[in-house]
Amino acid sequence: MKTLNNTVIKNLSPEMGKKILEKYKADGWDTKANNGSSFESKGNKYIYYGVIDNVFSCHSLEEVQEANAKIIELEELPKRGDEVLVWDNNESKAKKRIFLTYIEGSKYPFVTVCSGDEEMFKSGKLFRTSEYKHFKPINTELEELRKRYEELGKQIEKLERR
Repeated sequence: MKTLNNTVIKNLSPEMGKKILEKYKADGWDTKANNGSSFESKGNKYIYYGVIDNVFSCHSLEEVQEANAKIIELEELPKRGDEVLVWDNNESKAKKRIFLTYIEGSKYPFVTVCSGDEEMFKSGKLFRTSEYKHFKPINTELEELRKRYEELGKQIEKLERR
């Protein structure tokens, strides 16, 4: 197939590096000289894995820009059981769900626990699933602050009613 010429993917972790190599290998590229271990948070310069001028390798941003290659930046997928925001066509209607898995090539690749079945999932019982087109991680610090703010608001309301 070899459809990914002059395209690189920014590697964010060793796990992602392995997935990047698998993706290019499945596309027909020789990835044997790389192991996917060079990634952003290590401070490495060569974190862009992909094909430039019909050769798969690990590249620096300067090399990628010089070759005018397309950069694909993928978000790291959440782990099973993480809470995420999901939606199909309108991000403003995103819903909080428990992430289960990602199915590559699916029209609705993000599989989550159905609303109302969270406790069933957490207790290891049978639960229903739902699928969505898009996801983004929940900023847990921001979510905690939002919860505290809501609790404070409820406490203030109770005090005002007295």
